[in-house]
Amino acid sequence: MKNAKPKTMENLTRQDVIEAAKNTAKTAGRPISHKEFVKLSGVSEHHINRLFPEGWLEIQRLAGIPHHPKYHRILSDEELLIEYHRVVSTFGRIPTNAFFYSRAKFSDQIYFTRFGCKRDMVKRYLLYLEENHPRSPLLPVVRAYLNQKKKPHCSEPRVSDNSAHQRIWNSPKAGDFGKAIDFRSLHYAPTNEKCLIFLFGIMAWELGFVVETVRESYPDCIAKRRVDPSPQEERWQHIRIEFEMKSSNFQKHRHNPANCDAIVCWKHDWPDCTLEVIELSRLISQLPQR
Repeated sequence: MKNAKPKTMENLTRQDVIEAAKNTAKTAGRPISHKEFVKLSGVSEHHINRLFPEGWLEIQRLAGIPHHPKYHRILSDEELLIEYHRVVSTFGRIPTNAFFYSRAKFSDQIYFTRFGCKRDMVKRYLLYLEENHPRSPLLPVVRAYLNQKKKPHCSEPRVSDNSAHQRIWNSPKAGDFGKAIDFRSLHYAPTNEKCLIFLFGIMAWELGFVVETVRESYPDCIAKRRVDPSPQEERWQHIRIEFEMKSSNFQKHRHNPANCDAIVCWKHDWPDCTLEVIELSRLISQLPQR
């Protein structure tokens, strides 16, 4: 009788993955997340997607693993559009992203992931109105918004139509200026923390923040932010902020996350971060440039 072929990652079965999930959760002694399962078990995303049409949620259900404490139910398009309609109806027109997200129940990241840019979001909202509120006074307002010509985000200087042919000079020193963004009173992207703090200052109010102090000690900033979506009754939340050019610098600087609520950064490059991350390079495209 021939020996059975040894188990490898290439010939994993559904049952192998389910058992791996059970063992991983048992070893951890608590509910595990999708990312934790991949990291701790060695089972790749490729095998999860190949063997389980519903992905991690199917594995979790079959293995009898409870939801991770940070698990959030996936919202339907209709739920997101109903909330968008509620805020737009209160405002009477298409609001700025900062205005909308300061009053909405759901985070901006959910809308970006589901619908894409703001213009695509409004197109989808128009379809929702036509189907569910065909006599809404907002219909001509939304159509007028979509008929506007798109405005450029910035007036970045053009050296060449083909950047691949642009010469890059060798220099022992890094440049003092980042990419041209032409955002209000800041022409170039931040290259240091002081410039990042200045940028946050000129965006803070529209992002729903009121700064109490910026200080030398950790964390860098103590602020309040508006959290109540109702325009009739304001609610403000105390928040401790650390400024970092890259979110991963927080870990490199060995800051204690227990003493901080959020990281404000230029680039978010730390996918496993457990703190809230506010990435300014993404948010500037959602605010008026002037």
